[in-house]
Amino acid sequence: MGVDEAKGDKPTGKSLNEREPVQVPRSQVTVKTAVTLAAVLLGAAAFGWIVAHSTVTIVLTIIAAMLAMVLNRAVDRLVAWRIPRTLAVGLVILGLFAALAGLVLLVAPTAVAQGKDLVDHAPDLWTRIQRTGAWQWGEQHLQIEERVKDAVRAQGGVMTSGARPLAHVVGRVFAGLAGLVTIAFLTVFMLLFGEPLVRAALRETLPVHRERYQRVLGNIYSAIGGYLNGLGVIATLNATLMAIFLLIVRVPFFLPLGILSGLGSFIPLVGATVSGLMIVLVALATKGPVVAIAALIYIVVYQQFENHVVIPVVYKRTVQVNPLVTLLGIVFFAELAGILGAFLAVPLVACLQILLRELLLARRERLGLPTEGDVAAVRRVGRPSLWRRQRHA
Repeated sequence: MGVDEAKGDKPTGKSLNEREPVQVPRSQVTVKTAVTLAAVLLGAAAFGWIVAHSTVTIVLTIIAAMLAMVLNRAVDRLVAWRIPRTLAVGLVILGLFAALAGLVLLVAPTAVAQGKDLVDHAPDLWTRIQRTGAWQWGEQHLQIEERVKDAVRAQGGVMTSGARPLAHVVGRVFAGLAGLVTIAFLTVFMLLFGEPLVRAALRETLPVHRERYQRVLGNIYSAIGGYLNGLGVIATLNATLMAIFLLIVRVPFFLPLGILSGLGSFIPLVGATVSGLMIVLVALATKGPVVAIAALIYIVVYQQFENHVVIPVVYKRTVQVNPLVTLLGIVFFAELAGILGAFLAVPLVACLQILLRELLLARRERLGLPTEGDVAAVRRVGRPSLWRRQRHA
């Protein structure tokens, strides 16, 4: 008995050389898959490189887009009155420049004069602040002066004597002017050609998804436009009331300080705190501790009034973001992009929230669940079979 027969193998009648070769399964990773993956990785790297080297362009585009959303509301109203869109855009731009020119003529001379005086008297005001009891207590327990000097040294390393700082300043001025001109042209072109471009893009989408895309874009437009319009109203109200209060208590430099308080409204949380602290310090140096305490009380009371009365009335239903989510967004985007990130945090978080809500709504529609209410309530209203069937599908 042979070895094969002893092991129970049946004779095949063929020698080892005549047997068919074992079929090795083909690899699932084809050349096409590898090339596609490499192309995707290369494209992602190229996109990241472009974004990293186009920060200024991206920032200018975002600012222009936000301005276009604000101005487009006025353009749409004029278009609704049967005014051609090109003419409506021209009228809105002319109205904006006229308003800015009137504001500059009425406020700028006094504000510039007071601002110049504030800068000239800054060393004297700083000396007065250092002589106050509050500053001496803080210096004794917190070493405030040393911390301030460290911050000044950190920020003032490039401000040395010579021609280099002058060339640096001139370059920054020209760069700022070029940025303003770029924003102006981008805003006008977005007002003229942005809506037709969006409509053309929507026409290329599938009809079954087009309504959803239109709803998302409309919600984002309403949220960002409402937020920016409301922010302008809040900043103007803040600046006006602060300037009036400082004028009543006879604090000098009331106009630039009021404008500073209004600008602080554009940076959530941090802006109001920094501007309020500077106003209290100026009041302490010029009018003493009583007026400084009164200014501090006014700032705290006004912030409560703004948070609980002005903001709900101005924003209404345009921006509905949870305060905790807003705070986390501000912290994250401020760390990512500084002051600009803090300014853009609320509209960006609002857009992300709109997208998340739409994704959850699409999920409910796909599972056959109610579009509103608690998903778990489906079991309690007598539809367990449908819920389980859609869940396991």
